[in-house]
Amino acid sequence: MREYQVVKNRDPGAEGRERQGQGKSRNPGWPFDLRLLLAFCLLTLSSVGIGGCVKKPPQPLVTPLARPAELSTEELYQLIQQRVDSFQTLRGIARIRLVSENERYRFTEVVVFKKPDLFRLETLGFLNQPALFVVSDGKSLALYSKRDNAYYSGIASQANLSKLTGLNLSPEDVVRVLSGNPPALEKVNSLWSLYLPDQKAYLLELISVNAQRRQLIRIDATTKTFSQMESFRLYDGSLILRVVWDEYRDAGGYAIPTRLVIDRPLEKTRVELTYQSFEVNQALDGDLFSFKPPGNARVHLLDNSQEEPLTRLAPFEEFKVPDGSE
Repeated sequence: MREYQVVKNRDPGAEGRERQGQGKSRNPGWPFDLRLLLAFCLLTLSSVGIGGCVKKPPQPLVTPLARPAELSTEELYQLIQQRVDSFQTLRGIARIRLVSENERYRFTEVVVFKKPDLFRLETLGFLNQPALFVVSDGKSLALYSKRDNAYYSGIASQANLSKLTGLNLSPEDVVRVLSGNPPALEKVNSLWSLYLPDQKAYLLELISVNAQRRQLIRIDATTKTFSQMESFRLYDGSLILRVVWDEYRDAGGYAIPTRLVIDRPLEKTRVELTYQSFEVNQALDGDLFSFKPPGNARVHLLDNSQEEPLTRLAPFEEFKVPDGSE
């Protein structure tokens, strides 16, 4: 028996208007394994990018349907799994703006993802050389800072990723969100949907009593892509996460949002990401998702009870934007 209760699409009348109102690194100096770098000329920072590769034209925007898709509540819910199943890997370059409290940071990031929870993030510094590495192989999570020659390693968990980077998502949700999909929500108990004809969009509500979460997902009916997701605590209604996806481009049959905003209002943290170039669902070397630090690096084990507990790092200090420059 299914664990959730499906409620049919409701006609947007008065109730609808009420709703609307409210890897191993052979040379840490390279952003990638050299073989991938030479093969992947798509990754560029300007008209001539890393390794002298010529920038390719961007992928075309996703073509909207002539008429909005008519989808039931069940079909909307299945759309999430269909997109998750269709995605395998992504590698690209992104510009990132990070806002935390009153601090602002800007940097360029080389990103590599593999479903469900493998990733490699390299923050580029002087002369576009990697200054910071964050790697997850699904079991362990590591961060290496060149400036500090410090290496941090621990279990691949949401708590550890938040300590290392300030990004309070699980490794699996990092891959899902940055590939244009809502965070995972286990044991959904209730579904509800509403069509908004003036916006050509659906609202899909998911409730999980087990996770104490309520997700409200906005789905574009003309492209069948997600444009926004809001996650609320079930017991007090507080908004804990908002993700906005925009400007989807067709990457060989899979639509990738080239602009994303991740907001965590309670933590006053905001991440804005814009993909400059990317490839989707290409084969990746498994070594990319491990990292061997230099022999003289200072090593810190996050889950070692004998070490002083790590509250939170500030790994992006060298990319801080001076006051008044934005």
